[in-house]
Amino acid sequence: MSAKTKLPFDPRAVRFEEETKTFEEAIFHFLSLEDRRRWMQPDLFTDLTVFQVGYFKRAHGHAVERKSLDEGILIYCVAGKGEYSQRNTTWTVLPGDLLYCAPKTHHIYKSDEKDPWTIHWMHVSGSRMALYRKLIGFTHTAPIVKLGMHLDIVELFRSLYDLYTPINDETHLAAIYACAQHILAAMAMAQRPSSASPQWEREIQTVIGFMEHSVDKKMRLDDFSDYLGLSRFHFSRRFRTITGMPPMKYFMHLKIKKACFLLQSTSMKVKAIARDLGFENEYYFSRCFKTCVGCSPQQYCKVP
Repeated sequence: MSAKTKLPFDPRAVRFEEETKTFEEAIFHFLSLEDRRRWMQPDLFTDLTVFQVGYFKRAHGHAVERKSLDEGILIYCVAGKGEYSQRNTTWTVLPGDLLYCAPKTHHIYKSDEKDPWTIHWMHVSGSRMALYRKLIGFTHTAPIVKLGMHLDIVELFRSLYDLYTPINDETHLAAIYACAQHILAAMAMAQRPSSASPQWEREIQTVIGFMEHSVDKKMRLDDFSDYLGLSRFHFSRRFRTITGMPPMKYFMHLKIKKACFLLQSTSMKVKAIARDLGFENEYYFSRCFKTCVGCSPQQYCKVP
């Protein structure tokens, strides 16, 4: 559900709309108080629950202070920057950083005024979170983990958003919580950047933005390295340090992601999609698609 969509009346929804007037894009889903009471029963989903999830793009003016929230908040920054304060200590949140606001803590987080952050987030609770906090690497004195940029985790967040419906029954709740655990497990297993400086992270994020706007073009490695004025070797090393993936493989995944969207949402032919995404021919496109997705574009179209 986007910020432009009228939400059912709920104090949290009203507050959300007021806070996101200057956001470039926003997705926000939550479980109603009725759903919380209904499903927060012993032996159901008490080991891990997800109450709210969302995505804020360039969230100018986003600032929140909490003192005694019962659930934790997981924030994955993918662009821009922000700030987090707790117990008289302040941290800067940069692209690739994963922030965990622990339950029952007095904390403040806010988006940077000049370079507002873009974040994926979820409110989580339950006994299983203690394990995931340990596996991911959070401690009481280190609420931020340098996770790096991971396209697969972003895609899992988007899958999570799609699972929410106006009426969340037991089946939907099971799928939501399973997807949330998949996200947490992917974060725990993610390859971490080793020695990336904040400047590197910002530079690579600008290249990723350039890639996203160039999925319809036939690009070479030199096009991306020249964008930052680096040699192919140094650019590739920095890109892989931040994202855990070679730059051209990352770019191919962006192209295939766009292809999946076109196959699902339009009646375009495979040949036309291949042409519009800058592939030499539909046969090469089909090979690349099958390598990334596991099936051909034709088979993908038949998936219900």
